[in-house]
Amino acid sequence: MSVLATPDASVVVKLLGLDVPERAAYFGKLLGQISGLRATTGRPHWLILDETHHSSPSTQDVQHNALPNELSSALAVVRTVIIVGFSAPEVID
Repeated sequence: MSVLATPDASVVVKLLGLDVPERAAYFGKLLGQISGLRATTGRPHWLILDETHHSSPSTQDVQHNALPNELSSALAVVRTVIIVGFSAPEVID
């Protein structure tokens, strides 16, 4: 979090070192800290989440995790989806 104290810093967090069941708890804690920073500084302006089915699985109760209100319904705020590969139309469906 100290890296994000600098306005011109960018951070990538890779959770592949954690077992899949541990990722949701770590992500929730991290997102709570990011939400606190965002509330006081307005930063970070962007959050790009990849492979979110590992960090916020559909079986998790999103009403009680660290997602801020504006992200409580992740699909409601999605503006762009990028899918590559031969089966992209099926994946997006």
